[in-house]
Amino acid sequence: MDLLISKLGYPIVGQCFSGLLVLMYLFENISVRRAACSFWYGVMDLYFRDLSIGGLHKILPINDGRAVIFACAPHVNQFVDPIVVMKVVAEKTRRHVSWMTAAKSFHRKDIGGFARALKCIPVVRPEDSERKGQGFITTVGTAVKGTGGTRFTQEFAKGSVIVVKNHKEYGKLTGKVSEVISDTEMVLAGPMQGEATAATVSTKDGEEKSFNRAMSVRTTLLLVMAVFYPLYKTLLPYFPQHWWPLVLMISFQMACGITNVLYHIYRSEDAELESIKVTAMAVVHTIIHRPDPNSPQRTLQRSSSQSKFINTDHSTHQKAKPQEEESTKIARDISEPVAYTYLPYVDQSEMFENVYEHLGRGGTIGIFPEGGTHDGTKLLPLKWGISTMVLGAMAKYEGREPLKISVVPVGLNYFNPHKFRSSVSVDFGDPIEVDQSIVEMWKKGGAERREANSAVMELVIAGMSAVTLQAKDVDTLELYRTVRR
Repeated sequence: MDLLISKLGYPIVGQCFSGLLVLMYLFENISVRRAACSFWYGVMDLYFRDLSIGGLHKILPINDGRAVIFACAPHVNQFVDPIVVMKVVAEKTRRHVSWMTAAKSFHRKDIGGFARALKCIPVVRPEDSERKGQGFITTVGTAVKGTGGTRFTQEFAKGSVIVVKNHKEYGKLTGKVSEVISDTEMVLAGPMQGEATAATVSTKDGEEKSFNRAMSVRTTLLLVMAVFYPLYKTLLPYFPQHWWPLVLMISFQMACGITNVLYHIYRSEDAELESIKVTAMAVVHTIIHRPDPNSPQRTLQRSSSQSKFINTDHSTHQKAKPQEEESTKIARDISEPVAYTYLPYVDQSEMFENVYEHLGRGGTIGIFPEGGTHDGTKLLPLKWGISTMVLGAMAKYEGREPLKISVVPVGLNYFNPHKFRSSVSVDFGDPIEVDQSIVEMWKKGGAERREANSAVMELVIAGMSAVTLQAKDVDTLELYRTVRR
């Protein structure tokens, strides 16, 4: 058509017409989802040197039109994990996985378009709508009293969660609202509970101390700049004046290298590095809390606290072994008025209906039942949402031919994920199929519904444990990975 119209004396019209036909073909045959997936699959091939697959024969039978839920763990990275699983599933079974995505991310301009192109399903999380409450609260058991202008009737409803952060004694406390009586009084479903979660290291003497897993982004950037500027000023006189870009590059590379070493020392639990870290932290503590020489009492207080700080950290000079993170919830009363935030009650019925419809069409859904990302050595407690998805969809579409849903456990194991050309393994477990008798229990509601959910979760937990590497500490986990490799 381009040649014909050009011969008639209209070459520009001919090119525009042929270009229009090409665009029509592309829109008809190439979807945004396929283009986006192809791009990110290529990125994964470039970054990872090896992507090994275990239990491939277990997912080949699912390609018969049944609905499938891929339950993946551990959840290390919210962007890389789903793309890795999508790539393997698409290449081996030709199925596209729609992921459960936080609604907050779904509505962002940068990530939202990508999520919509991949046909993700938005999930509204209460923590994304956290708000600051008016006034202050005190609690005794399940009773909550407000002072300073609280507005409980406007802020809370049954099912809302009240949160007290950074409490001076108990850290973070949470409680679920059972009844709102007035603007200054309400009743909780149970006492306020504090979650004592802390990463600790224990010494041979049985002593423990907390440690930070990493520096914040802001602290790391400030450290890079603090090292970079003196290096640049120091090296600049030793080079010709017009060589300043080279000096800039060398200084920046050296600053990044020094920061990386300091970051490693700060994060490491090795006994040899611990003495360096403790000395540096003691010096920083002394500088920040430098006492006023004109105040003897303040000097005494500072010296005492500094001595306590140094003695506590020097107790880890011996060989230390990291322990797993433990989470224990303890009921607490709040005797002094404190500020609070609250999580409004979120009705997830619309989200579950979208999931039911997707599964009813024989779709494929991906979910991370841990509910959040982490770099720990053990699985986090799994959320019950996956059991509600399976049982609710089977109950909705039961008929002459009940809906067939398979839950496939997926284990993700990264080997040095922070390094370019590292390795990752994806392990598939035996597909889990829920018996129809459990669905009948779920439909009755009440205690039997909870029992049905528990039965499904037991199957999921057993399946997840079979495909994931879990260890008591990082050293043991690395040993497992080495033996496996």
